[in-house]
Amino acid sequence: ETREAEHLGKELDEARLLPKEAKEEQTRQTEEERTRLKLSEDELLAREAEKLIRLAKEAEEEQKRQTEEAHRLKEELVRARRLRTEQAERAEALRLEEERAEAQRLEEK
Repeated sequence: ETREAEHLGKELDEARLLPKEAKEEQTRQTEEERTRLKLSEDELLAREAEKLIRLAKEAEEEQKRQTEEAHRLKEELVRARRLRTEQAERAEALRLEEERAEAQRLEEK
């Protein structure tokens, strides 16, 4: 009976340890899952940060391209205005020359 009692006592002690070990195992697994989720979250944040950096660079490049295009168009506008002014001046000079020639012809008659 004593041996049987000791044996039952050991089994009882082991049975008490099993829930404790199971709880420790569950805690360990929970911590591992938290760590995995944290890593996944960190990875997602890193990907999002990389995406935002890429978009910022693209926006910066687009801004630079648009600035260059605006500068080119402004130069083109300045050239067009200069040509229009030069043409108007030549047209005015021709008109004045024609008026003088007409006036001279009238004087000669």
